Amino acid sequence: MQSCVLVTRGVAVFSGLPDMVLPAPPSHLPDQDEVADYLERYAERFDLPVRPQTTVRSLRRNAKGFAISTDQVALEAENVIVAMGVLQRPHIPPVSARLDRSIHQIHSSQYRNPFDLPDGPVLVAGAGSSGTLLATEIARFHNVWVADRDTGNWPRQIFDRDLFYWMWPVMKRATRDTRFLARGFANDRRAEVTLALASRSALCQTSALLVLGA
Repeated sequence: MQSCVLVTRGVAVFSGLPDMVLPAPPSHLPDQDEVADYLERYAERFDLPVRPQTTVRSLRRNAKGFAISTDQVALEAENVIVAMGVLQRPHIPPVSARLDRSIHQIHSSQYRNPFDLPDGPVLVAGAGSSGTLLATEIARFHNVWVADRDTGNWPRQIFDRDLFYWMWPVMKRATRDTRFLARGFANDRRAEVTLALASRSALCQTSALLVLGA
């Protein structure tokens, strides 16, 4: 998605790294180019030994901390941050195979911009961060339906401050070992996104379907 913005940590004021703020207004949601440029400048400023195109094969504890085996070099470190992201493998619900072949189907990982879609209405399956961003963008050029469970929603601002202004102090103190998050991980269940919540008329009129299941 070419117009992707950073939403998981919120606005720019909470999206910077230590000792270097992200150069944007505090309430701005940085897009992917702004974040990429910022990370490159951060690495240059602090002369960080970035190793692009390197695959980590294993991570093990040793007497000094951790031993990291890669496809290029062996490394050791006292501390390791695993920041690989999640939901990297596309998950296509089996029901998609039963849809009419005239419906153009793509996964969110393949989506670039609204102009790659055929003319006509669009059904977005999934209403997470990706789904809502895509639906908002595509709605400027197509009629759009969104299909997902009703999980409720959080306001973007509370008392004129971004949601993450209130959440960030809690997030910095909550770990998987705390009582707060341990309960959440224990009850975590993966739910498969279906098209059941889309109206039959919406599906029949759809010319393009974006599947957002990760």
